[in-house]
Amino acid sequence: MTVKKLIVLLVVIAGIWACNKDSDSSIPDTASYINVYIANPEASYDAVLDTATLGTGLSLGEYSGYKSFTAKRYNLYIFATGNRTDTLIQGQISLRNNHHYTVFFEKNHNGVLQLLATDDKIGADSKTSGYLRVVNLSDTYLSTGAAMVLDFDVDSTRTYTNIGYLGVSVFRELTPGAHKLDIRSVSDSVSRLYTNPEDFVIEAGKTYSFIAYGNALKPDSFTIATFQHN
Repeated sequence: MTVKKLIVLLVVIAGIWACNKDSDSSIPDTASYINVYIANPEASYDAVLDTATLGTGLSLGEYSGYKSFTAKRYNLYIFATGNRTDTLIQGQISLRNNHHYTVFFEKNHNGVLQLLATDDKIGADSKTSGYLRVVNLSDTYLSTGAAMVLDFDVDSTRTYTNIGYLGVSVFRELTPGAHKLDIRSVSDSVSRLYTNPEDFVIEAGKTYSFIAYGNALKPDSFTIATFQHN
């Protein structure tokens, strides 16, 4: 199936996408970091920032890893692997000094390609806490036609609430060690959509994202991936 070229810009954090400045002149130029995460299962992809390759042959659940760039505005391009002549999707992103960004590449239930940019805010050096956020890339609809909104429980405590499609929570501190994750629809707080088969482990000073994608009503589709930022 031929993938049509689609240009979709999602403004999720003020100043990330399509900033009107070519550089961050408020402080001297230093390093900024960008990572691309693939949440589209259909093929493998190349990610390019201006003319610099971030990653090649990236498929579902794979990522480029953080690459360092001067803080300024760039064009981000996603191509099918090996085909740099047909841009699948592109967007502008402004990288600020000493910030880490992840751009999630995924597709909604209508087959429209999406880019979601997040400021990862890593760098904490706590010896007593780790940090976890959730990213909802699950474009799921209830039988009523309403979009599904998710709650995430950590150790039976409602920790991240009302996270809709393309929603990104704040990072929350968790004590180091093993924890349990449950996910429920806001419309049905009893039935579990996902219960992790094994405890997940948080390390002190580390930063993590839980990434939900697939159809939350289909167990063979709904997936939770973990990305460790540092």
